[in-house]
Amino acid sequence: MKIKDAERAKAQRLAMSSAGAALEGDVQVEAREAAATTNANKSDVKTFTPGEGQSAKESFVVNFTKEQKIEIKNMIANANSPAEIERIEQCVKRGEFPSVAS
Repeated sequence: MKIKDAERAKAQRLAMSSAGAALEGDVQVEAREAAATTNANKSDVKTFTPGEGQSAKESFVVNFTKEQKIEIKNMIANANSPAEIERIEQCVKRGEFPSVAS
């Protein structure tokens, strides 16, 4: 479904108005209440740990500069054993830059 320019303009006017601000506030309150209810019903709530991604790839994309990423790729390419690659991946997953020495 395509959004027409008139609909886009109407939505923008609503967002800028006080009624739009009130609506947004109501939506945020409802979202918080829904999240609280959902979290209260879960027995296995997962806690976010800063710097630790779900996977090594996710942490790699988020936590390192372009130069560090190139260096990590070179470390993996020049690794002498699968254990060394695993050590590098574990460091990356934790959000730590792997050291050169094992």
